[in-house]
Amino acid sequence: MAWTVWALATPAAMAQPLVAHSAPPGGALALRVSAGTAQMQGLSPENLLIALRRRQLPHAAQLECSALDTQLPVLARNLHRAAPADKAAAQAALEQAQARFHALRC
Repeated sequence: MAWTVWALATPAAMAQPLVAHSAPPGGALALRVSAGTAQMQGLSPENLLIALRRRQLPHAAQLECSALDTQLPVLARNLHRAAPADKAAAQAALEQAQARFHALRC
């Protein structure tokens, strides 16, 4: 019967620290992991930046931003389709929603 010896580490390698590199500054590692995850989930780089920015918002603001994401296209479409008599009201509703969107920093 033959014996096989496996050398897992040499004494010189064991003297080296286990972690040779520190983490990247500013959470770059987390951003890279998030970018990879977003790429696997089919998110564009723009959507990833939006998600990262919104993650820092309070929960109520995140919910309001999500609601505004769906409301803004509808309001813009309503403005486009509005009769001349209703254009001013539709324009005011759209501008109010856009102002809230920017105020929340969505």
